[in-house]
Amino acid sequence: MRNCTRAFLILLASLAFHLTAETINLGGPRKVLCECKEENQAWHIRVEFLAVNCFPREDNYRLNTIYAQRYALTALARKLGAKNIRASNCQVTKAVEGQRFSAMVTVSGIGKAEKTKERETSAPCAHAEFTPIDMSCSILDRASEWRLMLETMLESMTNQLHILGMAMVKGDEADYNAFMAFAERERKLLENLKQQVEKDIGLLGQERRVLQQEITDEVEAFTELTNES
Repeated sequence: MRNCTRAFLILLASLAFHLTAETINLGGPRKVLCECKEENQAWHIRVEFLAVNCFPREDNYRLNTIYAQRYALTALARKLGAKNIRASNCQVTKAVEGQRFSAMVTVSGIGKAEKTKERETSAPCAHAEFTPIDMSCSILDRASEWRLMLETMLESMTNQLHILGMAMVKGDEADYNAFMAFAERERKLLENLKQQVEKDIGLLGQERRVLQQEITDEVEAFTELTNES
């Protein structure tokens, strides 16, 4: 009975949010749908999109949560009519895995940023300034989707490597082993991405060759970076 009551209350809360939030359809290759609501000096954005599911579950979840943050900030920028926005905090508070990934993202400390010529390349939750994703590409534009995935993976890897690298400064052998194990795992993940690009029948031959070369270049750069560390 207690579980049924809890489920009913969750359903009511979800329905209330849906009725009072503004829907923003970002579309794009992953058919992104967002609902935005401002409450208690923060924005709450429910994000739903076709999930990344071509990697091991842990990696899929990590990429999907980063996507959720970026889509939420993109929807919020569109809502506020901003080319760039500043967010001091961006967190995924709830997430449901499935064919479509659903997440609730809370964003606070919002302000418009000055216009920049290039997209911020760091994770939006870790840095103040964020340039929204260009969602104007067609659903058939597979190349743009793969590039966004590559960019998202590299952001996550770089941030985690920085954290592990800072810990490694202490000179502890266990920290060094953790750093090298992570680097090798992420290198294999990039190689896996290259294989997924090869399998994508939606890509033109030239698009596939260009993408594979871009991934190869990033694998080499990533390997060089970790070796230097």
